[in-house]
Amino acid sequence: MKLNFYGFKIQIQTKLKVIEQKLRVDFNYFVQEFNEKPNLNIIIELKENITSCLPENLVATKQSFNSITYDVGSIRYNDYYGEVVTKFDYQNESCFVYGLDEGRIHEVVYLVILSRQGKWFDRNGMHKIHAMGVSKNNKNMLLMLPMRGGKTTTFTKFLEDDTYNIISDDSPVIKLNGDVKLFPIRLGVEQVNRYEKLLQSIPAEFKSELSRKQFGTKSLIDLLYFKDRLQKVGVHNILVQGIRSNSNKFEVKKINKFQMFNHLVTNMIVGIGLPMIIEYFLESSIKDKVVNFRILVSRTIAAINLLLSSDCYLVHLGTNVDANVSGLKKLFSN
Repeated sequence: MKLNFYGFKIQIQTKLKVIEQKLRVDFNYFVQEFNEKPNLNIIIELKENITSCLPENLVATKQSFNSITYDVGSIRYNDYYGEVVTKFDYQNESCFVYGLDEGRIHEVVYLVILSRQGKWFDRNGMHKIHAMGVSKNNKNMLLMLPMRGGKTTTFTKFLEDDTYNIISDDSPVIKLNGDVKLFPIRLGVEQVNRYEKLLQSIPAEFKSELSRKQFGTKSLIDLLYFKDRLQKVGVHNILVQGIRSNSNKFEVKKINKFQMFNHLVTNMIVGIGLPMIIEYFLESSIKDKVVNFRILVSRTIAAINLLLSSDCYLVHLGTNVDANVSGLKKLFSN
């Protein structure tokens, strides 16, 4: 399978058909054939004993709750505590993934793809914003909320209205000049009653499941099912910072661009909630720090340019989801 993320090309090689099908649900919008050399090769294998994939006598360069990292020249090993091992060969732009279980392998490969693709984007003037995005009447709405703040619930309500086009449920892309680009990767929803009707309406070939190490099982939806709504984005933006409230009312207030810039610092320039942000701050070499400083500057420029073409709002999202969505839709008419 081959993926092309606006110029960042990945080739995935595996005999594991289940993983390939799951990755297609994850990234189907970006599946594309190409003949040139990919930016990254990912080779995936099941192994009964993955500790044999690690050289002996390694010393960790960093450690997190998820994995231990070892660096040997241009090779980086990540040991996901005996379940999965990844071997990055930066010189040859390849990543070998060895694991005991297909579900855990899929979870790791998904993060590997977002990590490498995200870093390439940042180095090439395309930056993600932690927000859900929809468009209508040549306008893009980007709703910023913290993790578990209600982006997915709100997004699924917009999915029910086919007059709105889809940008992304979690991470629209902002170019250096402030233009918005689609980034419709898989939509993950909890297996709870409020999503049951949506899940039942999606054909099986556009769904899969992710059993997550820390957070349990999610149902995954391929947004290419809504391909007629994956259209060009608008030229004007509605930037919305959401705050949760235990009231049953939706409240909205227009704010100035300086006030909104503070929220963009969190959700785009620093990028809390986006893949890669922790990895950036853990990079240790002088070269890494220089590159990361340039990325922060580029993100700041993109955020400012985004602001220049945006109306800015602060909203309080209450306990009535339908009232929240109705209030957000009215912003397209302002």
